[in-house]
Amino acid sequence: MFKRCLSVILFLVLIISLITILPVSVNAQEEELAEDGADNDLAESGFSIRTSYPGTSNYYYVPESASNPYPVNTHGGNCTWYAWGRVYEASGEYPNLPRGNANIWYNSASCAKGSTPRPGAVICGNYGANGHVAFVEKVYDDGVHFDFTESSWDTRYPNFAYNTYKTSANFSGFQGFLYPFNGSNDKDGPSYDDFHVGEIQSNQFTVIAHVTDPSGIREVRYAIWTENNGQDDIKWYDGHCTDGNDYYWARINFSDHKGEKGKYIIHMYAYDNAGNLTNPGITYDFTSTGPKYSDFHVGEFREGAFTILAKVTDINGVSSVRYAVWTENNGQDDLKWYDGHCTDGNDYYWARVNFSDHKNEKGKYIIHMYAYDTAGKLANPGITFVFPETGPTVSNVNVSNISSAGYTITCNVSADVGVSRVQFPTWTEKDGQDDLASEWWTNTKVKGTINGNTVTFRVNTSEHNREVGKYITHLYAYDLFGTATKVVVPTVEVPAPISNVAVTDIDELGFTITCEVDSAWGPISKVEFPTWTDANGQDDIVWHQSNYSNGKATCRILTKDHNNTISGRYLTHIYVWDNSGHAAAVNQIDYPCLSFDYGKALTNPTEPSPTILGDADGDGVVTILDATAIQKKLASITVPTYIEIAADVDDDKSVTVIDANYIQKHLAHMEIPYEIGKTIA
Repeated sequence: MFKRCLSVILFLVLIISLITILPVSVNAQEEELAEDGADNDLAESGFSIRTSYPGTSNYYYVPESASNPYPVNTHGGNCTWYAWGRVYEASGEYPNLPRGNANIWYNSASCAKGSTPRPGAVICGNYGANGHVAFVEKVYDDGVHFDFTESSWDTRYPNFAYNTYKTSANFSGFQGFLYPFNGSNDKDGPSYDDFHVGEIQSNQFTVIAHVTDPSGIREVRYAIWTENNGQDDIKWYDGHCTDGNDYYWARINFSDHKGEKGKYIIHMYAYDNAGNLTNPGITYDFTSTGPKYSDFHVGEFREGAFTILAKVTDINGVSSVRYAVWTENNGQDDLKWYDGHCTDGNDYYWARVNFSDHKNEKGKYIIHMYAYDTAGKLANPGITFVFPETGPTVSNVNVSNISSAGYTITCNVSADVGVSRVQFPTWTEKDGQDDLASEWWTNTKVKGTINGNTVTFRVNTSEHNREVGKYITHLYAYDLFGTATKVVVPTVEVPAPISNVAVTDIDELGFTITCEVDSAWGPISKVEFPTWTDANGQDDIVWHQSNYSNGKATCRILTKDHNNTISGRYLTHIYVWDNSGHAAAVNQIDYPCLSFDYGKALTNPTEPSPTILGDADGDGVVTILDATAIQKKLASITVPTYIEIAADVDDDKSVTVIDANYIQKHLAHMEIPYEIGKTIA
């Protein structure tokens, strides 16, 4: 208190003296020095000129404190520490100077500035890494020379020095003078807004205000008392600004004010760094009329349960929240009480209600809330909610994109309480339900994708042993309470991954079967053509392996493998295998079987297109069998003309053993003058 009074006295003496000796413009422009021939120094204004090191125990020089923000080290204080303390010491005013290195002071200070020395001014220079500042103690008659004191961390200089008869030219990197207190220009107190009471709890509340000032805020304090019995419970609180956002807050415990509620009077005392005060006041009435509530509703529907939720607040704090719940059916025979829980600190009190606690009934539920504050006052609102007793509505069931890989089901599903999930249990007619997904009612593999009211599900044959044929799918749509609606999807016929089966190149040596294979069915490992004649059952069955490439399978069936039969009927099935050993088949039971009369077909053979040079047997590829076919031709076995053209490798217009040799050399990767395997006219 003594220091504060001394500061005020010194400040008043300084102001009176400076008004007489050194008038300062409110626009911070330089004034001409008085020309009365007298020395201009602080001593003449009632202040002592400092000629010695101040010491860190001196109030104005206590490092890193409320009076001086700057540190010292083992060498002593730096220039900013000293200049700050010297201004405070000489003026009695908390300095309106910037925080930071000396090289930012001149441009950052909010006080008056110029190029003329004055007693009490701060001279600034920006030389070196951090710059330098010093304090002007005395100005000579010429208005150019002056004495100044300084301190420095740098060991090349003394910690404290009194420098006489210097000019600004002697101050390296001279920027100018700051006039931090010569008749201070700052006469206005801090500005404030958003002064209010918040964060009200049963045992405390918070006072907070947004406070700013160009010179900076020195302190904010709050004086608080209750209306009851005057100021018998008055208490002072320091305002804290912890987030650097200019908001100053204090936490107030009701226990510090006899635990009283009712009306509180709150006065704020905000001081800026120039010592100016702003002193607004507000009142707040903590008298409770009972808890307030909002957003009272039913939500978070899930299978077998729902949640009651309400936001409940009270200026005295909420003591408890309970819910009484029963169904409209049979009065209150199923009445049950639930405690409200507030687990997130957001003032929402919730309770989970199981249908099983209410005989699993749906229909209308009556819900009453009992909310008590800490004073025992009650809020008792009620709501009703009607829960649907039937499952979701399902419409527009459609099957599309049917292929050997599967099919797509789409439908529209809606429910008043929301759709939980839609399941699509599926199996094939073959071998019963051996491929039905386990626990299909919750299995995510058979769960549809919900987008708005549209549900989509893809049935993949890869999930059903890659079987083809009849597929059965049922649809179960569940609402958020677990009530389901069942729909039977029309049976889908999934085709085999085989199409465009054709027989070509029929002659006495055999015939060629080709087909296209749908690669979407799965990764193809092989395609087989089991074939037999209708004489004597399957005594001559042979599982012929095809050449498969780029979605096409080709297989040459030779009569020599079937007792050289060139009459009667040949039968062929086609099996497509994936990498996991699953097969899809074109067979005579479910699909058209490849069956034709060999004798009739032989009399009217079809010419392959295109013809391939060297393909003497017409199966579409050149193998050792083509060399054998040429030898049969040489044995006077009649073959179609296109076969003779393909067999005439050397294009000498006749089929000879040389042609067979060329084919063998080609297969042995020996160079020959003919492009065996090319397409010819």
